[in-house]
Parts: sequence; C-alpha cells; structure tokens
Amino acid sequence: MCHQSTVTLKHYFSRTESVRSTVSTASRCCWKDRLVRPTRRLNEDLYIQDLRHLWRNVLTAMRHLQVEDVILFPFGMGAFLRHLNLNDDRYEDASSMRRLKRRIADELMHAIVDICSPKSKAAPKASAPFETRVHLCLVCVNPESVDNHNCFVEAAAARAKGCPELKEILQLRRNVDSLQLAHELAKKSGSGKLKVALLNGANRKLCGNHWFQSGARYAIDENLHRRSASLSRASLLVNFDTEPRPRRATQLQETVKFFSGTVVDLAKKMEPDKVSAVQNQDLELAVLPACSQICRDLAFANRR
Repeated sequence: MCHQSTVTLKHYFSRTESVRSTVSTASRCCWKDRLVRPTRRLNEDLYIQDLRHLWRNVLTAMRHLQVEDVILFPFGMGAFLRHLNLNDDRYEDASSMRRLKRRIADELMHAIVDICSPKSKAAPKASAPFETRVHLCLVCVNPESVDNHNCFVEAAAARAKGCPELKEILQLRRNVDSLQLAHELAKKSGSGKLKVALLNGANRKLCGNHWFQSGARYAIDENLHRRSASLSRASLLVNFDTEPRPRRATQLQETVKFFSGTVVDLAKKMEPDKVSAVQNQDLELAVLPACSQICRDLAFANRR
C-alpha cells in the first residue's frame, strides 16, 4: 500500500516583519537575536487539519483492504516540531508545545473511533463484517519520546471516556519493534489473505524517504526499508529513482498502473455523508502486485 504525504512546514507559517529588521530576505529563516528576528507564526489549525486528513486517509485505506491488524507509528510531532521554537517563539513555552502534540494525538483517537469502530459510519462498506485492531507503536527512550508517548496515552484515555469500545480497538505498544510485530501478527493470521498492515512513511518525492542514504538512522520508515529487501525493491520500482526530485501530482498513480497495480478512488466508493466524515475528497489507494512478480516480469521483458 502506498500513501503520499507532504513533509514540509513552510506553508503552515505566516510572517510579519519587525520594523527593526534590516537583514536580507534569504537569511530571515534562520534564528537571530530576538530584537531583529522576524515574527513567524505557525498556523496551528492548518497543521492539525492536514494531520487529521493523513490519519483518516491511512485508516480508511486499511479498512477498504479489510485489514484486521493495523500497525501505526506517530508522525508529525518528531523532527517537524523539534526546532519549532526557533521559527515561532511561542513554542519556547513547553506547555504550548505539549498542547500542540496533544492535539495531534487527539486527532488520531477521533479517527480510530470514527473509522475503525464497529459502529463507524465513515468507513467504506465491507463485503463482510470484520473487527479492526489498531496497534500504536510508541518509543519511550528519551524526554521527547516520553512526552510524545504520554500525549497519546492521555488522548486515548480521554477519548475512551466517551467511547468505551476504543479500549477493544486500540493497543498501545511501548518500545515494540513494529516490523517484528507485523511479522508475528501475520504468522498468527494463518493462510489466506493477509490481514496485517504496517504504515510506511513517504513524501512527495520518495517512498521510504532517504533509506538508501546514511542519515535518518533512528527513523522508523527508513529502517523498515533497510531491513526488508522486498520493501526496498518495491520502493525503488515505485520511485523510479534513488534521488528526491519533483513529481507530478498523478505520478504515483501512473507508476502503480505501469506495474499492473490498482488505484482505487475511495471517495467514489463512499456515500456523500461518509466522504465528509473522512474530510478528504481526493482519497486514493494505490495497491501494487507482489514485488517478486514485478521483478520477474521486468526481467522477462529485458531478455526479450
């Protein structure tokens, strides 16, 4: 399953220039002494809105595939927010940063209840009823990760008060290897169609981000590729490159179709009221065939 997301914070910022600022435009993005630093402000509501769309897109796509065990890891509150205070000094206050992270966690809990609950009205219709379990893998090794972990725990507890069935759907996995968890759950599922899905990271330019480079040694999405030969092969095929480069809006769809994959417009499969509940009119799911089959087909074509 391929899913694209934008990984820049640039368009979430507005800026008003200080009358005392005399530096060039190019240098205004850097940190400066408070008296000459321009006032930049994160559009927090816009940022939360986009993260809401991403959470709901992921869960809706997995429901469409009738995934029973959904494995997620948090995004949007790590590297994106780590130095936010240098661009918006309101977040030098620890309570403001924590409030923002809590809002991100709250959106995930709302999405799980709205889409994965047996009483859900927002998810695509399934041919047969099935239960969904969401495994949220949380790292808890340093102050930042502990704070992120606590935000999700608090958000889950608060949402469970109004929706007790969340306790049956959500499983918090602390310091659990997400790839190993996916492997173990898949083994338990037995024969037949796979019912386990692990969220993978991507941006507008590369699936798997920069897994083939030396950086991002502790990033979950990059390390998934470094540890999985099949996943890295699939990403190489989908990326058609090993370097970030501009992409057309429809390029992922076209590439998937080139490899005989399927692109499903989930918005068209949902009733109008459900589309508004998912809050995204352009939700598409791209499904690739088995990577090994793609490689065999390409090898055969090259021999000819």
